[in-house]
Amino acid sequence: MKLALTAAILAIAGICVSHFALVQPMQGFVLYVLGMLAALIGVIAAVVALLRSRSAASSPPPQAGRALLASAAVLLVLLLPMFAAGGAPRINDISTDTQDPPAYAAAGDLGPNQGRDMAYPGASFADQQKAAYPELASKRVALDPVAAMKRLRAAILELPGAKVIAYDTATGRIEATQTSWLFRFVDDVVVRVRADGKGSIVDLRSKSRDGQGDFGANAARIKVLLAVLDS
Repeated sequence: MKLALTAAILAIAGICVSHFALVQPMQGFVLYVLGMLAALIGVIAAVVALLRSRSAASSPPPQAGRALLASAAVLLVLLLPMFAAGGAPRINDISTDTQDPPAYAAAGDLGPNQGRDMAYPGASFADQQKAAYPELASKRVALDPVAAMKRLRAAILELPGAKVIAYDTATGRIEATQTSWLFRFVDDVVVRVRADGKGSIVDLRSKSRDGQGDFGANAARIKVLLAVLDS
């Protein structure tokens, strides 16, 4: 039971210190992961205690059963975000055009990004993205570039925690950030709109600042924005 309680405390503490910006988001997430590990250790320890009592032909201690249920319940709750990700690949930079990805400009000037390589990671990410999200590709729309940009800007501003940091119709570029509600993770978004006859070709790219994976958040964001162009 103590391990289950410890796991819950670690996870809640990780969420709180991140959400209220007391530490960097990844530091809070590490506490959350430590909570998962504590819950897993609690499950293993309880199972071992139950097996030992069975081999000794004695009644299993009631506290072992309670500890197993408590630790398993905490572990299941903490793993729910990973289950929801549906096996998303461990990549954190998604682009509708992996051969010529939209480039960040204004995002590189933001304090947390200064000195950070904002270039697309290359073929390894592209291959994994293609396998996981084959539907993501450049989108041709009947809207002219300015109209497409206005619609996308409005859609970005409707995303929870999103801010537009650059809007340039001359270059057809929109840049934005979106901050997650729970851990306050920040993702950088860039939109590229190019004229295509009377219409436009739209590309989007979304990149996480932290971690090696994104639980599918960047791809989901791009899908939402692309769907706006169909309305």
